[in-house]
Amino acid sequence: MNQKKILHLANNSKRDPNKFLPDFIRFVQKNFDTKEHLFIFTGPSHGINIEGENIVFIDEKFGFIERFFFLLKQLLSSKKIILHRLPRGKVLLALHLMPSLLKKSAWVIWGGDLYKYKDRTKGLNQGSAVQKFLRRRIISKLGFLATYLPGDVAYAREWYGAKGTHIECIMYPSNLFTNPAIEPKEASGPITLQIGNSANSRNNHMAILKMLEPYKERDIKIFAPLSYGDMAYGEKVGSCGKELFGEKFVPLTQFLPLEAYKELLASVDIAIFYSKHQHAMGNIITLLGLGKKVYIMKDTTPWDLFSRLGVCVFDVEALSLDLINPEIALKNSAAISKYFSAENLKKQLEYLFGA
Repeated sequence: MNQKKILHLANNSKRDPNKFLPDFIRFVQKNFDTKEHLFIFTGPSHGINIEGENIVFIDEKFGFIERFFFLLKQLLSSKKIILHRLPRGKVLLALHLMPSLLKKSAWVIWGGDLYKYKDRTKGLNQGSAVQKFLRRRIISKLGFLATYLPGDVAYAREWYGAKGTHIECIMYPSNLFTNPAIEPKEASGPITLQIGNSANSRNNHMAILKMLEPYKERDIKIFAPLSYGDMAYGEKVGSCGKELFGEKFVPLTQFLPLEAYKELLASVDIAIFYSKHQHAMGNIITLLGLGKKVYIMKDTTPWDLFSRLGVCVFDVEALSLDLINPEIALKNSAAISKYFSAENLKKQLEYLFGA
């Protein structure tokens, strides 16, 4: 393999296959010279339906010793390292022991990485004390921070002492809005609601269901996507929803193809996300682009982003079932279409790869 590539490091697992990288790799293949990029995954190839000579699943390709030296060689010879989520274990240790690697590394800030700081007092499993120490040391010395949420960069600096250069980047095609705007429907028929985006407790489904309970006699339909994440938690949400709303509550427990899921989003009138963190951004972006009314928490980095873009989102603490004003819907759609576009992503990636 050629030397001086841009090295992309990512993790994959059978329980939660990486949903972002396959489309990202296809985007890079379409818009950039793939000979300049090498994608290395730890974990199995399960769920990653894309192949190429520059895509390597090192756990399946190499034995332990061979894997270590292959990875070390690629880290040292790369001209830039893109961390699609912070690595763990030996990769984390290697980055710590060789500071020169950190200077050329860009951390794509995922909420699950960043907000471990906030979860640290809740008894959540964050790995060993050594892992926590290494994460903080590494984040503080990374050369670049890649995200389209300036508020997340501010948190990284406050919580972890991050000093790297912020590079604004949408990063993943899952964040792009590619559908034409759909006219908001008239106020007739059932009001269709979406709550959360997965079987993840950060969606706070139970709290949303309690908020909606006063409206249970209204003509409504509530969709709850629960096809991935913590299935035991998803079952609890399904049981609670059925108990409170009967047939008006529809748990989505089967994974839908992308186009089918987009059709579902197009049928939604109001979407409610009650996460305290950056969460479900792909869903939120698509819903806003489709002219839907979206409720999120006010004191979050996505709220700040949408305010900066001139996009109107609504405070979940002031929930109502009033439909969105058509003029606001069209304005939101135009702003989302402009910023979350393939053209903008290509420009941002060109800057990231060349920085």
